[in-house]
Amino acid sequence: NKFIRNRKISFADMILFILNNKGKTLTIELNDYMEKHGKESITKQAISKQRKNINPEIFKKLNSDYIKILDAEGI
Repeated sequence: NKFIRNRKISFADMILFILNNKGKTLTIELNDYMEKHGKESITKQAISKQRKNINPEIFKKLNSDYIKILDAEGI
């Protein structure tokens, strides 16, 4: 797993960063996220490199789980 090492952005932060993307430039999104969460800034290159290490299937699983929660709550 590429996220085992102590990195400036954790796996959870990376997923949240991707899910919270609002369509702005990567630099703006990155600065906003890191500032909002009190994290040390990192480079666009570091984000791009870490993003390549994420299995896209995680997003399908998260979406499926989210739909199940909504269905269970009758939303």
